[in-house]
Amino acid sequence: GLESDTDWTGPVSVADLAPQCCEAHGVEPSPDRPCMLLRGVLSRAECARLLEALDGHHAPGAEGCVPGARSQFVTDSPELSALLWARIQHAVPRALDGGAVVGLQSRIAVAKCFPGQVGFAHMDFRHADPDDGAVASRISFTLYLNDDYEGGHLDFVRSANLDGTHGGAFLSIRPEPGWAAVFYQGVPEFMHYPCEVRRAPQAHPTGGSHAPLSIPRASASRDASRPETALITG
Repeated sequence: GLESDTDWTGPVSVADLAPQCCEAHGVEPSPDRPCMLLRGVLSRAECARLLEALDGHHAPGAEGCVPGARSQFVTDSPELSALLWARIQHAVPRALDGGAVVGLQSRIAVAKCFPGQVGFAHMDFRHADPDDGAVASRISFTLYLNDDYEGGHLDFVRSANLDGTHGGAFLSIRPEPGWAAVFYQGVPEFMHYPCEVRRAPQAHPTGGSHAPLSIPRASASRDASRPETALITG
């Protein structure tokens, strides 16, 4: 497991994105509505190990390029969830919306975008825990595993249209392996747009060409929120 790696040195660094996002939308920042970029959640070696373990479960290539199309599956990994939470919990509020934060969800969505695929402008919504009615997500946590592709920026946008386009980006982030985007769900100031992946110039160690691969969403609290976890790769 990743816990056996010794190349992760930590600590995770935090860049607060909420002030810029809130200013663009004309709202006041709130301490219980975080939006941040975390650097160094995983080492590059740890990301490579996850890629090798996960990439074979994805589709061999793009199955359409309509906005939002990508290869994605869900895996249950309490061990990975616990490791990630141990590294990032210092950056997450201890309470949200009147409930105590209880950690990352163990069910992890693993997404992969192929060249030509693009997301759509949206804000993330909350999801209830099917096994515990007192727990629901409040924060999205998206971890990026690779960067050997072009495009694939994460843009924060001023508005979202029904066709998936948006009213202009005010902040654009090019994630690196081991970085994570974390933001409060269900508010327009953190609307975002996963940009098109234009090409993947290198081959993945398992032999398939790829674009961003990520692990998306995870954070939750009892009677309030558990972060959702996602991994993103390409």
